[in-house]
Amino acid sequence: MKKILTIIAIISALLLNACGNDKYVLDNSDLPENRLNQYEEEITTNLELYKNTENETEKLQYTENLAFSYMSLKNYKKSIYYYEEILENDPVHFPALNNIAVMHERVGEVLEALKYQQRLYEANPSNIEVVSDTIRLLLENGRKEDALGVLEIFAVTEIGKNNMGFVSDQFELIRNS
Repeated sequence: MKKILTIIAIISALLLNACGNDKYVLDNSDLPENRLNQYEEEITTNLELYKNTENETEKLQYTENLAFSYMSLKNYKKSIYYYEEILENDPVHFPALNNIAVMHERVGEVLEALKYQQRLYEANPSNIEVVSDTIRLLLENGRKEDALGVLEIFAVTEIGKNNMGFVSDQFELIRNS
């Protein structure tokens, strides 16, 4: 009897997971129908090309197109899958790291978003948008000292020295958090 109850519980959990509301697949009913159709057509086309090419450069482009189209349709689960595939070949791929961080943040997984954002920051420590997003996510995760460290490193770079308004604004953000 215990085995039957266990099997029923497992099957119920699997069905609930399959039919339930996956937080990585968001409602996209706010997208205009022509955009929905466009992304769905792009997915169909790129999936076919992805499956039928041996050329790694082309495959990478189709993978990126798939990831972006799925993200645009708010199917973050599939988008992350394809972006992760890109990261296997290029661990510092800017769009993949950035978009995965954004998607994790949108579904409320700020700590997971920060992991990708930190990888992006390590590869691009002088990019203002990357620095800003990294500081914001560090603060959202209660890591004020780390946020200050990121700002200090940026402030001493050539780009940081030429963007003192940005540095000042970020310092105030950190100070007030």
